[in-house]
Order: sequence, then C-alpha cells, then structure tokens
Amino acid sequence: AVVSTCTAFLSAVAIVVLGLTLVLHHWLTQIFQIPPALAADARLCVLVVGGCAALGAITSAAGPVLSGYQRYDLMARSRLTVTLVRSTLLVVLVMQGFGLVTVALLYGLGELVVNAMNLASCLRLLPARPFALRAVDAGLLREMLGYGFNTFNYVLGALLLLKAGEVLIGILRSAEEVAQYAIVTASVLTLTTVIEAFCAAIKPAASDLDTHGDRARLKQLLLLSQKYSLFLILPSAAFLLIMGREFLLIWTQKDFPLLPTALALVAAGHAVRLSQHSSFFVLVGMGEHRYFGLLMLSMAVGTVTLGWLSLAVLDLGLLGIALASAIPLFVGCGIFLPRHIYGKLGVGGAESLRQVWIPALLGAAPGLALLVACKLARPPRGWIELLLLVATVAAATALGAWKLGLGDSERARLSNLARGQWSKLAGARTG
Repeated sequence: AVVSTCTAFLSAVAIVVLGLTLVLHHWLTQIFQIPPALAADARLCVLVVGGCAALGAITSAAGPVLSGYQRYDLMARSRLTVTLVRSTLLVVLVMQGFGLVTVALLYGLGELVVNAMNLASCLRLLPARPFALRAVDAGLLREMLGYGFNTFNYVLGALLLLKAGEVLIGILRSAEEVAQYAIVTASVLTLTTVIEAFCAAIKPAASDLDTHGDRARLKQLLLLSQKYSLFLILPSAAFLLIMGREFLLIWTQKDFPLLPTALALVAAGHAVRLSQHSSFFVLVGMGEHRYFGLLMLSMAVGTVTLGWLSLAVLDLGLLGIALASAIPLFVGCGIFLPRHIYGKLGVGGAESLRQVWIPALLGAAPGLALLVACKLARPPRGWIELLLLVATVAAATALGAWKLGLGDSERARLSNLARGQWSKLAGARTG
C-alpha cells in the first residue's frame, strides 16, 4: 500500500512537473537574461531536463524504499556508478565540442538510470507485484503527506539555499555571472553530497534508540556523529577558504577577482549548515522533522529576500548574493538549530565544546596547519600538485583525528569494526 500510494502520488507530481516545464520553456527568455545566441539551446535544455525530471518522478520512490530497508550500499552503488560514468562522458564530450544540450541529456538521463537501478534493487527486496492500483489508499496518503510535507520543506529549503543565488543572478544580472556563481556552488555541493552520504545511516539508528527511550545513547549518537562529521567538514571548508583562489585558477584557468571571496563566504555558511547535518538526522529519527523543515524553509526565504535586496536594490553583485547565502545559515544553523536539539537531549554548551568541538579542532589541526604552511610557502600550481595536497591534508587529518580527536574507547571500537570488516572480506575471498 505504501509503495503503490507513493508511486501514484509521484505520478501526479510528474504531470505537474511536465506542465511547469512547458510553462518555463515558453517564458524562459522573458524571465532570464539569456543571450539570443543561446536561447534555442536553453529552451531545448529546459525540455530535456524537465522531461527527464517528470519521468524520474514516477520511479523516484525506489530510493526511499531502499532507505527504508536501510540498504544504503545499494543506493551508493547506483549513485557512484552513474556519477563516474556520467562525469567521464561529460569531460570527453565537452572537450570534443559538444555543448549545453549534451550536458542536459547526460544529467537528465543519468538520474533516470539511477532510479532504474534503484528500482531493480527494490523489486528484489519487495514482495511480489508490489505496485497495484487497488492498493492506493487515500487515508494512507494523508498520513504520508503529513511527514512528507516537512521533508519537502527541508529539501526545498536546501535546494533554495544552494541554487537561489543562480536563479536571481539569471533574472537580474547576466548568464556569465550565473556561470561564475555556479562554479562556487558546485564546490560546496560536492562537500554537501559527501556529508549527506556520511550521515545517512544516523536516521534509523536514532529512530531505534528513540523508540526504546534510550536518551543516553541517543545523546552519544548526536555528539559522536557531529564530531566525526567535523573531521570531514573542517579541512574541506578550510581548503576552500585558504586555497580558494588557487583552486579556482587551476580549475577554470581564469583569475576572477571576486570569485575566491564569494567562494569563501558560501563555503563558510554551508560549513555551518553541514556541521549540524547529523543533528537533522537525529531530529528526524526522533520524529522532530517538522522543526528542521520549517527552519530550512525559513532560511531559504531569508536567502531569497536578502539575495534580491543585494542585487536589485544594493547592486552588490556576486559578493552580495554570496553574503545573502551565508547570513541565514549562520543564524539558523549556528544558533537556532543547536539550541533546539541540545535542549531536547539535555546537552550543555560546555559539554558540546568539550566532547565535540575541541576534539574535532585538535584532530583537524595537522591538516589545517599543512594548508596554511603550503599557502605561505608554495601554493599548488597544477592539478597534480593540488591533488597531492588534498591527499596529504586528508592523511594528516586522519592521523590527527586518530591520535588527538578520539578517545580510547572510540579507537578500540573503530579498530574492532575494521577487524570485523577485514575478516568478512577475507572470508568472502576464501569462499
């Protein structure tokens, strides 16, 4: 009933998406500042991406079903496979002169393939013939929408926080500035994807602990997951702040004067958001998804409002839109969200500082010091040097986290986990 009802609802969503696609296709050049030479390709891209999104909506329930089964391995397999193949094709085809329509096709079809792979996995897990029109239940749909509306708020808010700037620039400025700002958000989106994948398994664990009323272990889950997330976030965000200019110069082969500052602002704001991403999954596991959904939507509205003011009224350009992106995140995820979740679980500020932030900063310190030293002595000048720096910082952070950021019990737990996984792998090879 759940699968059939969800699929029926998403099929209706697909029709809405298709209708909005046709509307946007008709009014595209009236809404956005698109050069006449790119107008035809832009319209075709809207049809391709919108059409693929409409088709993908019908099968998009497959991913949440796998999440319900806690088969994150299958979700990761489909996502990683498609991302690697799509990225390779993208580089090869663009270097051979293919343009925007090819990029749109690769992204649109790529998402359809991800859904198809997830659906194939779902059909092996679900009972026989899981989709049936007679199983669609209106009462169940109302219950699902109560939860889904808040999840929708969160997803919409997260999307607006990342992409509202590009939309506003496209409406009020120029296509060239959209491309420049997209470079900034692409870097942050990569970090966001990694952290979201890292934190995905927290939700079922939090739900299980909350069901059994185990607040002590739920509190421990919150603090440990936030600390471990910071081991990834701190060096990654520091890299974008410290090496932003060098990274952009190597990537784009152009020196955009204001872009490194815009990247630093956006990276700092989203680093604050991602530092609380594990808190989001704990809240959802506790059934507190409503608060986070409304908070994300409020921050998104703040981003859109400040972005419009920075461009339409103050004419601050890319720096203004970057600042408009960062301010709501500093307030919402830096103040309101931690106060809410810490209040729910009885975590004090001193306890958070002692168990999360100080160990995380100590663990990340070797990698951060290496970044600063490299910036002062000899910044990277090409892809090989840049990748070597990233690998070295990652190794230094891993060593620092192990020696300085983890307690004895955590090291013992992770060692046992690693030995268990190695034993399973060795057993599989022997078998």
